[in-house]
Parts: sequence; C-alpha cells; structure tokens
Amino acid sequence: MLRYIYAFLLFFYVSFGQEMVKYCSAPPFLQEGTFSNLFLVLDYSGSMADYTYHEGIKEVFITKYNKDKTYYGFFIPDKEYTEKCKRVSPKRVVCYYEIADSIFSLPKFKGSFLNFLYMTRVDILRWILTGGIVDGDYLVLSEMPYIWQDENRQRRIEVRIKLEDAATYDKASGKVKGLLQEIEEYAKRPRVGLLIYGGGKVEGEFAEAESPIIKSWIYPTFDYEKIIKEINNISPSGGTPTGEALDEIKNYFSLKEHIWLNPSVSTKNTYQHPYKFDVDNDGKEELVSCTRNFVVLITDGAWNGHKYSMQSGLICENNSTKIRNPADISVGYACAIDPAKPAYKMWKGGKADLVKNIRGNQNARVYAIAAFLDSSYGLNSIKNTAIYGGFIDIDNDEIPCLYTNKPTPYPECNLSNKVCAAIFSKNCENCGSFLPLPPQTCPEWDNNRDGLPDTYKRGDSPQELKKAITSIFENILKNLASSTSVSAFYSRTKESVIATQSVFYPEKKFEDKNLTWLGYLYSYWFFNSQNIQNLREDSNENKILDLLEDSIIEFLVDDKGLLKVNKYSSTYTGEKKEYIETYTSLDEIKHLWEAGKTLSEKNPEDRELFVGIDGKNIPLKEISIIKEYLGNPDTFPTCLGDTDDEKIYNLIRYIKGEDIKGCRNRTLPNGNVWKLSDIIYSSPKVVNYPEKGFAVVYIGSNGGILHAFRVGYISKEDLGEHQLAKLCNSEGNCFHDKLGEEIWGFIPKNALPYLRYLPDPDYCHIYFVDLTPFIFDYKKRKILIGGMRLG
Repeated sequence: MLRYIYAFLLFFYVSFGQEMVKYCSAPPFLQEGTFSNLFLVLDYSGSMADYTYHEGIKEVFITKYNKDKTYYGFFIPDKEYTEKCKRVSPKRVVCYYEIADSIFSLPKFKGSFLNFLYMTRVDILRWILTGGIVDGDYLVLSEMPYIWQDENRQRRIEVRIKLEDAATYDKASGKVKGLLQEIEEYAKRPRVGLLIYGGGKVEGEFAEAESPIIKSWIYPTFDYEKIIKEINNISPSGGTPTGEALDEIKNYFSLKEHIWLNPSVSTKNTYQHPYKFDVDNDGKEELVSCTRNFVVLITDGAWNGHKYSMQSGLICENNSTKIRNPADISVGYACAIDPAKPAYKMWKGGKADLVKNIRGNQNARVYAIAAFLDSSYGLNSIKNTAIYGGFIDIDNDEIPCLYTNKPTPYPECNLSNKVCAAIFSKNCENCGSFLPLPPQTCPEWDNNRDGLPDTYKRGDSPQELKKAITSIFENILKNLASSTSVSAFYSRTKESVIATQSVFYPEKKFEDKNLTWLGYLYSYWFFNSQNIQNLREDSNENKILDLLEDSIIEFLVDDKGLLKVNKYSSTYTGEKKEYIETYTSLDEIKHLWEAGKTLSEKNPEDRELFVGIDGKNIPLKEISIIKEYLGNPDTFPTCLGDTDDEKIYNLIRYIKGEDIKGCRNRTLPNGNVWKLSDIIYSSPKVVNYPEKGFAVVYIGSNGGILHAFRVGYISKEDLGEHQLAKLCNSEGNCFHDKLGEEIWGFIPKNALPYLRYLPDPDYCHIYFVDLTPFIFDYKKRKILIGGMRLG
C-alpha cells in the first residue's frame, strides 16, 4: 500500500438488522422515461418589438426591400395574398389576409413582401417556437408599432392571416405548429419551464415606474400549452437584465427562494420541485438525483442590468454590481449581474453541485443564442456566457481551457476595473463577459472544432435563428443520457496528457453470457498544444504518442441515442485530417490501458485489499478481526455455504475476486473474473508522485472499494520523428506490464455489513464508495478524502 497517502473515508452511520432485506438502488437515469428539465429564458426587452427587416420608417424600408430575396415569417413567401383593411379607430387599422384564389383577386401582395413589411423580432420568435397566436379562424401578428402614412398621421395596424393560409399551419392537425409542439410529440421529452424577462427601474430625476424584471415565470411542466400561451401573450418592453434572469434560474435549481421575481408577477402554475418526478406514473412524485437540467437563453441585446440612474449614488442589492455607461441604454449608471457569473456557478464544467443534500451533482448546463445581434461586445458576452455555462472540465481546474479566471468576482463590470478607470467613458462596457474570447479555441468548449463555443448559436436572420434554435433543441434531446467521468494527467510540457475515463455497464454480454454491474476505467492520449487539442487512441499499441500514427477520436451520440466514436487521421501538426471509420463500442478503441481488464487478470490472492477499522488498515484476509463487522451470517445468500464460518470465508473470497458457485456470476469466457464493480458517481482523480516516479488514479466503485490504479510515467526519452511522449511503468522503467494495475484497494468499515449483497444471484444494485475522491497537499504529504455518500 502507498504509505505516502493519508486516507480518510467519510461515511454515514448505517445500521443493519438480522433479516435479509432486498436493497435496490438503481441509478435513476437507467429507468424508463426521461427525467430532465429544459428552462427557456427569453429576452423580451424593448428591442424585441422592433421590426425584423427594416427600421419602421417608410422612406427607409421601401429602399431596403429586395424583391429577389426571400423574407420568412407567418406569410408563405411564394404565395400571393389579398388584403382587406378597415379602420376601427382614428389611429388603428385591422388588415385581413388570405391566399388569393384567383388571378383577378386584387389587391395582391407577395407573402415574402408582407413578411418584410410586418414581422417583428418577437413575431419571428413565435414563428419558430409556438407557430403563432391563434384567434378563432385567424393567426394574429403582434400589434404593429406606428407606421408612417404621411407627415402628420400615424396608425397602428393589426394583421390577421386566415389560419390555413399561415406558414406555420399544419394540415394534419388543423393547428399551427412550432418547435415546442414538435418536441411535445416525442415519447421522451423534457419538462419545460419558462422565464421571460425585460424590465427594470429608473431612479433619480428621470424616475419611471418600475417594470418587473421577470415578466413571466412558469415552473417546468409537461403541459407545453401553458408555455406556448405565455410566449404568445407577453409583450416586449424594458431593459435587458440577462444576468438577473440567469441568477433566478440558478436559485431555482439550488432550491432557493425567488430573488428577482416581483410579487406582482404571479407564476402561471404551482411550484414544481426540479428534482422530483412521477417515476411510476402513479401520481406520486419521487426524488430523482442527477436530473438533467438545461437552460436555453435567447437574447437580442447586450445585458445592461435592472436599476438605472444618471447619478453615481446607486445602491445595488442581491450581489449585483454598479457599472458605468451600461450597454444599449442612455443612463450613466446601472446595477447589474454579469450573466457569465450565474451560468458558471450552475454548471462549473459539469461538476457543480447546487444541492448538497441530494446524492450526485445537481447542476444545469447553459446554451446561449444570439438573435439579430450585431454589437461585438454583446456577442462576446453571449459567447462567454455559453462557454462558462457549458464547458466540460476535462483537466479538473474548474475553469474553461485558455481562460485564466473564474467569473467570481471576474468577469464583472465595476468602477474599480483598471481598464475602465483608465479609459473611462469609452471602454467601461468592455469588461467582464464583454471582453473578447481567446484567439484560439479548445476541446473543453469547442469539441467539434468549428471555432465557436459548443453551447452557442447565432441567428442574424429568421431562417438562421430557426436553424440555431432547432440545432440546440436537437442537441439537448440527443444528449439526455448520462455522461461518463474524465480526469487527466499532464506531463511537464502539457503537450502529452493521459486522460482517464470511467464507465459502467448495468449489463454486458460476453459471448454467450451476460454479466452485471461492471466498471471500466479507460485511458487515452490527449494531445494538448497551444492551438490544438484532441483525444487519441494508441492505434499501433506501442504506448507512444505518435502524431501521425495515433488516430484522433471523437465521441458523439446519434439520433437514436447510441454512442458513436469517429476516428480520424492526423496532420504532423496534430490537426484532424481525414475520416477513417466509426467505432460503435468503447471496446473497439485501442486504449493505453483499461483497469478493469487488467484487474480481471490479477490473481485474487495478490490483491492488496485493506479495511479501515478504528484508524488502522487491516488486511482483508484477517478474517478473525473483520468478521464481526460483516453482519449476521444468517442473512447471507445461501450460495455462500451452510455454516457461518463457510459463509464468511466465501464472502471474503468473493470480494477479492473469486466466483462462488451459485452466486452472482462475474466469470468471463476466458475464465478470469471481472473484479471492478460499477463506477457511477465517483469521478477519477489523478495524482502525480515525482518521488515515486509515476502517477496514480483514485476512484471509488460500488464493489465497496476505493481503488488506487497506476497511471504510469510520461517519458520524453528515445523518441522518433513526430513522437511526443511514451508511457512507462515508472521513471527509469519503460516497460508496460504494470500500467493500469491496482496498487491497493481500501474498504471503509461501514461498507462491510453490505458486502453480503454483492454475491446474491438476484442482486439488484446498491451504492458503496460512491463519492469522488478529494485530494489536497498538506505540508509534505498528500491527503486523500474518500467517501461513500451511498449514491
């Protein structure tokens, strides 16, 4: 056992009775159905009432219209419509449109032109999401702002399209249809929540009545009609408090009280616990840990806060910050929250835990969509928000790659910002998430290497916006399955990295037999240069990172939810070159090592397994000492034997890795026994020990053991052309026979009474050492804190 680690196992006090109880605690994401929430966060600030294709001034939009261009919206672009208008008041006109049924019908207007003329930004959003507002036999556009008719008069126009002549009309259902109606038809679909924001308060001599920051709130629901109705009914107005809106979402998923929801704005449904679902369809909700949560932000402007003033004496509350010259609003000061801040806190690279007393990590991933946005700093903010709210923390440093700071307290805009103070009036807005992105991208937030954040999309035109929103919805629906955990070990140059990935199988077929609850710990090369990062297999199985020989691999989930691994060749600089083939199983990948397979080949008697009792590490083979902690042998599975001593002896043999006749089978076709149990919530942690000459990865499994596996040593010696590193047993020993081997295993005392369930031939599943190890340096020692967490 490695004596330079001081290990502490945290556990809950557990009791056990004399009778055998059928414990069963399967991961909720393996159950039938989808336990997920999708929260829409929609910007309904004043600019969303703007026209989409022109500025609303007659002289301007007449010159802007291009008859050779297609303009999209509620009118079918290539159809011709007749118009009937009537004045209902001196300054209000209602116009009715339907597709012309005759060449003699007059007047006639092309649908494309009518879209150009009438569609506002909020109309486009409804065109995409809901299909539009329906009133009887007509689809109704939002009431048009004033349109100039002459120099002295303005008139508001209400536009009504005959329902079956609208572009979103679905003949099969006889109703309009948007993306939300399409998602509602999925057998497995997320609950959808809604937050519509846009408002604020002006203080001082130009004070105005306060407009609610949050215009509408609907708790996640399977009743999509509630969501659709609210998106259609709310009108845009006010400022752009994007950070405050995301902060409210973070509070909800943290099970905290509302902060930004004004009491005057009533919620449209009763409270819905984000982590409770009707699992058995019996009307009773149960807690589902690790519910998948997604936040989709759609905004058309740069954030600018919730409280405004021309004076500097603003008092900011609820962790908002005073900023000077806020974006896109004519005031001197504002109180605001940078949206990157709550986005980061509710995700932290996939490892945030918003509710500590629910097992697993409860978090929410943020997707951000820029709609009709052309300001560079506004786009920067949305991209940075997407990065901080959506990156995958591969290297466990808690910040996106190529970034050097967390957005707490950075990025923030405030008066102490040195850049802001130096160039006061010009660059005050260019701080926090308004700052430009790094000049290069990297896999933690640009895995598909398209040069943009993976959770960011942009739509400058209606069709582009529809494509962007559709793409993100499709991505969410395809990725509702649980993900695996990854850790990495860097060499000194950071060009060559060993990435480790834990995976579990509730059941896996080996030739003619199925084995259950198996754990795997894979290792790969990770190429990490300043401009290029990618994951690689050891294609020629020589344990050397060959730029040209070792193929680049990319993981994805297809439309059916099945894992695919695409394999590509590499250029001499490390970039992806040509597609080679697709793997459909992780077993097809040429790994550097896989700990489960290596452990299956180890003689059970050669394993260094210890039990923690009263501060001492007792070898598992010391049966006389540990037997009193194993529970009453009368409750053991009958397959373990007849007498008490026989049952205890065979249980210890089973835990070490011997199969017992009649007990749950783990024997592979080659005769070896699979000894690594499922790894569900525990993530691998890699620690380098220069004094020992190799790195170790620690991880817990639901076989009741905290494992220490040898990662190896990254060597730079005796390399050929285009070879960057090789993996050795240890420094000075460049053989490979010890790679991935189990160095030792530690069983906490409170796991002992539950080990008896593992050999049960009817074993369902329970959690044991389920917590990700926590490791830190103290003086000259490394301290490891493991934990059971019981799932």
